[in-house]
Amino acid sequence: IAPLQGFHDGIRAVMHAADYGEITDRGVENIRLPEPADLSENSMSVDEAQAKAMLRQAGVLTPEGVIWESNEVPDDIQYPVALKMCGRQILHKTEIGGVKLNIATPVQLADARQCMLHSARQRGMEIERFLIEPMLRNSAGNLLVGVQQVPNMGMTLTIAFGGVATEMLHDSATLLLPATRREIKAALRSLKMYPLLDGWRGRAKADTDAAIETILAICAYAEARRDTLLELEINPLALLAEGQGTCALDAVMRFTEQE
Repeated sequence: IAPLQGFHDGIRAVMHAADYGEITDRGVENIRLPEPADLSENSMSVDEAQAKAMLRQAGVLTPEGVIWESNEVPDDIQYPVALKMCGRQILHKTEIGGVKLNIATPVQLADARQCMLHSARQRGMEIERFLIEPMLRNSAGNLLVGVQQVPNMGMTLTIAFGGVATEMLHDSATLLLPATRREIKAALRSLKMYPLLDGWRGRAKADTDAAIETILAICAYAEARRDTLLELEINPLALLAEGQGTCALDAVMRFTEQE
């Protein structure tokens, strides 16, 4: 007899027990403990442009951005665009005024750059380059997808409802890698906000099938680099309308120094 201390906690315990039974039914050969990874503080981050280049190599779609390093506004820009600070030390651009959306003209682009330079200097930061990207107009929803090395456990995958309100919503699911397509699909569907991706009250359905394929590609990329990758986060991963795919709008990666 297992006493249940509260209905919701009890149901969760039963679900976890069922998940454990499903894992053990696969056979012991499919359950492997990870090799210890070097999780020392000696780590290095790559900037957003570099992280997105790595993701494209893994088959993850990203916006076609332009690196801006000079004082002159680039000529071959199709507006509206987003402007972002670009640097290894910048992990959360929104908090420091490092993102400007819906820029419609070259004058607005130049002004946004000057504001960001001023904001960076106030914080003792030197910004040498910026990333210009086209605005994405037809997103049907956003996810956060993160992979992280956890001491004594290995790599974990976190899927959450994405965007700037991620921390406030507390709506996430975490899996231990390697994870199957079925597990990722179940984790995605377990999110409280999932109905918003599935046509809630007449909304356009998001391409959740493409999201699962993208998450699988991210996991494969991360597992191939498990000896050096410490953290990978895409927030947001924009889900387009059903059948139209996904697009990684922001990305952070952190490696051991040996990468």
